Amino acid sequence: MGWALSIWAPGMPMPQIDTDTLMGLLVPMLGLAGYRTFEKVKGVAR
Repeated sequence: MGWALSIWAPGMPMPQIDTDTLMGLLVPMLGLAGYRTFEKVKGVAR
């Protein structure tokens, strides 16, 4: 909701993003996706 208000109300500051939590979720997910792609390219995926 804060993001929507900051877009429609010009004087409202943008909300802060908790990058520690975001990176803690993003990096492992990207790693798993990369590993899955590697398996598919090598032909060892089920």
